[in-house]
Amino acid sequence: MKRILVAALLAVGALPALTQAQDASQAMAMVAKNDDWTIDKVSPAGREEVLVVMHSARDCGYCRAWNESPTAGRSQLEPWLKNHPNVRLVIIEREKIAKPEIAENYPVELAWLWNDKQLSTEKRATRPPVPAFEVIVGKTMLFRDVGTDGWEETVFPKLKALESRRKV
Repeated sequence: MKRILVAALLAVGALPALTQAQDASQAMAMVAKNDDWTIDKVSPAGREEVLVVMHSARDCGYCRAWNESPTAGRSQLEPWLKNHPNVRLVIIEREKIAKPEIAENYPVELAWLWNDKQLSTEKRATRPPVPAFEVIVGKTMLFRDVGTDGWEETVFPKLKALESRRKV
C-alpha cells in the first residue's frame, strides 16, 4: 500500500524532493521513517544533546534558500537555538545533488553518524534527497523529513515539542 501511495504522490508531484531519491524503495523508506513518530515519545534528559542534521548540496536552490532566507529556515532556527543550548544544528553538505554523500562530508566529531549501524547504507540513502532534516538524540535518529515544507510544517514544530518535554 505504501509503495502505491509513494508512487502516486511522486506522479502528481506532491513529494518533489523525494524524486531525487535513488529509487522508489529509498523514497518508501523515508516515508516509512516518518510513520514512526518516535520523536513524539521521547523526553531528552538534562544536558543531553539534540542534533538537527540538515543534508544539503551546494547546487541545491532549496537548501540555499533555507540557509539564506531572512524569514524562514535557518533564520527561524538560530534565534531559537540561543535559548536551547543543548540543541545543535549540523549541516552535511555534499558537492552536488547528483553526487553521493561521503564520509568527508561529516564533521570529525560526528564520524559515528556516518558509521553508525542504525544509519547503515541499507537504511540511509547515500544520496538522500535535499534538503533533508534528521533529529537525533544521543545516537538515535528520532525523526526524518524532507524539503523546506517538511521543515516548517513538521520538523521545527516537533523539535520545539521535543525540547518542551526536556527533563531538567
